[in-house]
Amino acid sequence: MYLCAVVFTDMDYFSFASKFLGIIGIIVLVILLMAAYMGGIKLLTFINNWEPRKRNENGNKAKTMEPEITAEEPEAADEAPETEIPLENRMFRRFADGRPVSMKKLYDWIDSEFRPQLTYKYDWFALWRVLRDNDMFDKDQDQAQTFADQMNEWFPHALKPCTAGEINRFKRGYLGRTPHSAWDKNKFKLSQADKQTMDGYNRLDSLCSSLKETFDKNRLKE
Repeated sequence: MYLCAVVFTDMDYFSFASKFLGIIGIIVLVILLMAAYMGGIKLLTFINNWEPRKRNENGNKAKTMEPEITAEEPEAADEAPETEIPLENRMFRRFADGRPVSMKKLYDWIDSEFRPQLTYKYDWFALWRVLRDNDMFDKDQDQAQTFADQMNEWFPHALKPCTAGEINRFKRGYLGRTPHSAWDKNKFKLSQADKQTMDGYNRLDSLCSSLKETFDKNRLKE
């Protein structure tokens, strides 16, 4: 009987110990799983934040390149400042109605309105006539040679060069003595000084009319 009690007692002890160890094992397993879970989160965070190191030209690992810090660039202007072209003035008046005349504006007008229509050498006379009629020349500075030199300096790549001979060919005749607004075709025919054909007259008349439509002395002032 005593032996049976001892055996039974021992069996209860081992059963209790087994259960206790089982519980301890479960707790340890839970702790390990939680530690693994937390470690996994830290590992993923490290991977996401990790920057690959660049290699230098020799193949060795180099330090991670830091973003270059540069000074903030100023905002670009809406339009680049206009550079004034130095234009020599040999014959044009410098003031109109007490205000300075801009050679740059005069240059731009000739370049945009006359040059696209320039076809023959004598076309330059139409420009001379319109400028003369608008009192754009200084006193006694409307000579053909001075005008030709001025225009060839301003427009060296014009389709046709300006020559004093072509200007004088018309200037010394009826068309040179008479303002464009008073030109008369019949008087031109009767003029003994002018030997030009009517085709030439018609072209100059048309060209002068075209230039007069766009010429505005007030727009040439500073």
